[in-house]
Amino acid sequence: MDAKGRELWQGAERSACACFPGLARFLVARCSHGAASPCGGRAGAARPAATARTLWLAAGLAFCAGLNCFAAEAPIAGLSRASGEVKVSAPGNASRAVKTGEALPNGAAVRTGAEGEAEITLAGPSIARLGGKTTLTLAGQGRELELGEGLVLFSVPRSAGAAKIKTGAINLDPRGSTGLMERNGPAYVKILMLEGEARVYTSRLGESIVVTAGQLLITGP
Repeated sequence: MDAKGRELWQGAERSACACFPGLARFLVARCSHGAASPCGGRAGAARPAATARTLWLAAGLAFCAGLNCFAAEAPIAGLSRASGEVKVSAPGNASRAVKTGEALPNGAAVRTGAEGEAEITLAGPSIARLGGKTTLTLAGQGRELELGEGLVLFSVPRSAGAAKIKTGAINLDPRGSTGLMERNGPAYVKILMLEGEARVYTSRLGESIVVTAGQLLITGP
């Protein structure tokens, strides 16, 4: 293999090793060009057949590693305020305490304690403020909020595009409105409009209703 070929494969191997630390030991044992492995260590010469297999394996792993590295969830919202007990759990990660200014990825669930409060800023900008004992999950790349429990104050501009707030069988289109949504377990859901109007869809009944400023809707979840 010429110098240019070795340079290309070394770059591929370094990318693979960055995402797959265990690959380092494999490349040290069977480095394709018999030189020091980019992952660390030194390898002996490989047989021609093994060399070809190693090169293709390194290239394939490097390609997959690149996809894996760039597939990490990008932030879709920010925690603009947090006080008291505020925790977040992202897909595949344990719940942890968060502070003001942290970025939130798609699928993140924000939970507040009894005395906790949080404010989330999304694109638009749309605002969601959480009261105590509230669980809110970010979905749909920031276009959908899922209220699991508690109270959320929302403010969503008309220019926000597609937007939805869900809880149980209730779906709220909040564009161009400011209001409150509260869920108390299986007991009830309250929606109070402060400004503008919003359409509330009930998938359980297959109907919708428009709630305007000053109106309060109480229904089952």
